[in-house]
Amino acid sequence: MAERYFSAAELADFEYCPLAWWEEQTNSLADLTSAELAEHLAELRQRYGENAAVLPEYQLVQRLLARHGVLDEGRMAHKAHAEQVATLATRGAPVPLPVWRAALLIVVIMILMIGLLLWLH
Repeated sequence: MAERYFSAAELADFEYCPLAWWEEQTNSLADLTSAELAEHLAELRQRYGENAAVLPEYQLVQRLLARHGVLDEGRMAHKAHAEQVATLATRGAPVPLPVWRAALLIVVIMILMIGLLLWLH
């Protein structure tokens, strides 16, 4: 039998929710889109009524939907930032440096100036 190696991402997924990780390994629910998951959730609610919320499958689908939501938010934030940078670049405006890079640049300039002053004296 071949040894199975797990990636750091898989370990993080397992730590976040072992049930969701296991189901992703063995169940086809993980391959569904957000719309299909929402539809499945509605079917479970219709079939089991109030008791649906305590079902492991229901909880799994909720977690998968939450994960989809977080990924969608991240993609939208990335897209908005990329569009903002592209807009600034097309206008010819300088793209702002992150604060830490600007601070690092100031420190490097100061060190160079001190070195130059020490060299001159």
